Amino acid sequence: MSTEQLIGMKTDPCHPDAGLFRDAERELSAFLSAVTEVHGPQCVSTAASHWMRALDDVCLSNSASGECFRKVTLAAAVSLSHIKTYVNAKQNAQRRVAHEAGELVASLS
Repeated sequence: MSTEQLIGMKTDPCHPDAGLFRDAERELSAFLSAVTEVHGPQCVSTAASHWMRALDDVCLSNSASGECFRKVTLAAAVSLSHIKTYVNAKQNAQRRVAHEAGELVASLS
């Protein structure tokens, strides 16, 4: 299922799969709430982008279901955790370099 197909369900409440849109909306909302609580509101936009990409990757078939949306959330969470791990490692390395540079300058004075 593509993002466009899912949005089409919302615009047509009589669509036979309109309930899928509500399921997806609920799953995305829960995911973004958890991201906000754990990582802060500054990560919500990135998290939403990862969820939407995962939606296209995981639910490409037309057999989308509530279980499919849970898989989307898991895929987005894993993707987001990889980015957070990379960012944290980069920040730690920058702090370590700054600390070592400070020690070097202090030893030279």
